[in-house]
Parts: sequence; structure tokens; C-alpha cells
Amino acid sequence: MSDRSRRMLGNAAILGVGLVLAVFFVFQAMFSDAIHASDKVTSLLLVTIVYGTIGMGMGYKSARWETGLWLSAPAVLLGGLYTMKEYAWLWFNLALMILAVGAALGGACTGARLKASRGN
Repeated sequence: MSDRSRRMLGNAAILGVGLVLAVFFVFQAMFSDAIHASDKVTSLLLVTIVYGTIGMGMGYKSARWETGLWLSAPAVLLGGLYTMKEYAWLWFNLALMILAVGAALGGACTGARLKASRGN
């Protein structure tokens, strides 16, 4: 298998993982009927922790920080589509998408640096 096809297959797998995370964490947090601030803060923390952890693992495996972009792209796409139709919680939805991208990028950068520092 050539390097290009391996990279394309890897990006497709990362997008698949990102889609599962987007549906079960980001979209679920946007779609839920929770109105208490503690529930919203818990959702923000959960998205940050999950995307950061998965991003770090994927960044370590691929040794590329761009993995974070591929991982968080479905969250931004689904979140953006949902927010365009239902903008009652606009700031919360934007915060979820920004945290997903930031945590995934931060985790992927950390994972790639760990792999580079270990020389693997």
C-alpha cells in the first residue's frame, strides 16, 4: 500500500471516529433538554476531555497535528448545521464546537510532540 493511500485511509478512519464523537458528545449536548448550568458545564468539560484524549492518541499514532482538524471536522459540521436551524443556545453551541476543535488540536499536537520526543 502506498504512503498516499495509507494516509487517505487513516484520514477516513479519523473522520469516522470524529463522526461518532460528534454524534454522541457534541450533538447530544446540543440536542439535550438540560437547562441547568451545571449540566451545560458538565457537557463542556466532557467534550473537552474526550476530544483532548482521543486527539492525543490519534496524534501520537499519526505523528501529525492535522489529525485534530480531521477529528473535529464532523463536530463543526453537525454543530453548525444544527445551530443554523435551532439557534436558541447559540453561544453554548459555539462554545461546544470551539472546545471540540481546540481540544482535538491540542491533544493531537501533544501526541505528535510526544512521539517526536521519543524518536519513534
